[in-house]
Amino acid sequence: MVRQAGVAESSGARPELSAADPALVMGAVARPRWHRRLRRIATLAVTIGAAMTMVLASGAPSFAAVGTGSRFYFSGSTPNWSCGHNVWTGSTHLVFQCDGNLVLYNFSGIAIWASGTNGSGVDEVDFSGSMGALMLVKNGSWYCGIGAWTNGTFGQSSGSLALGGFFEVQDDGNLVVYNSVSKAVWASDTVGGSDSSKHGCVTYYN
Repeated sequence: MVRQAGVAESSGARPELSAADPALVMGAVARPRWHRRLRRIATLAVTIGAAMTMVLASGAPSFAAVGTGSRFYFSGSTPNWSCGHNVWTGSTHLVFQCDGNLVLYNFSGIAIWASGTNGSGVDEVDFSGSMGALMLVKNGSWYCGIGAWTNGTFGQSSGSLALGGFFEVQDDGNLVVYNSVSKAVWASDTVGGSDSSKHGCVTYYN
């Protein structure tokens, strides 16, 4: 028979314990030593976990990962983005802010590219299959676009250089529009998290 610490061995009768007996804890028989050690270890683990969470939270940008990837096809099957949607990669975060601005931040929290549409009333991002571009939407209508067109053909699907293509937030920090054969036709030029000179999107007029 295995003898538990703090419990007297008997033929079946419970041991008599007085109020002064150290085996009494809140009216119950004291737990074995290994049980108390496990509780101390569990408490320590929770404390360490909470501390790690605080350190990580204070040292990382305040953007949550949304979605499962960084490639978005120009297609009606790709869901539109609404205010607050964001995507992060190994070096950057792309955020559709609630002020209407689409902004790319590096890991230092510095904006390195933006659509420049803050305060414009833009409320959605549309990966338009008919336009072959990243279109910013205001009250249900296209407001401006990010992509590549032949000269003078913006607003005409026949002039888009990326029909059937996709938009990608790359791990190297670059935003890139690719055509249907995966050839880059537009880029933000933010490789390595560097500031871009290409800010803004092309205004669309109905």
